[in-house]
Amino acid sequence: MKFNPKDFWGIKKEQRDFFHQKTCDRCGKTLNGRTTSWFTEETICLGCSRKEDILKRNMKKAGINPDEWEGIGYIPSFKVYCANCGENVEPDEMGNCPNCGRYVVGRGD
Repeated sequence: MKFNPKDFWGIKKEQRDFFHQKTCDRCGKTLNGRTTSWFTEETICLGCSRKEDILKRNMKKAGINPDEWEGIGYIPSFKVYCANCGENVEPDEMGNCPNCGRYVVGRGD
């Protein structure tokens, strides 16, 4: 059987694209490191991956098992109660309340 360099030993096209992709599907930044999103099939940078890790940690604090959301095809959105300002809010990527700016989830990590 003759070797075809375009075949990459049977690796699917999507997998080849993962290694040759130049920019993050989510934020558009240049990919110096890369991974696949936990929630979607996007190739994302390490910065977006850290945001997903924070989201997963926040989901656990809100009583949601992120393992059940793997590969759902979209980024989930949820609200948690902020004891500092007394409102249900969607925390930013760092876990801070958008109203008062204080850290509302992840205490005790």
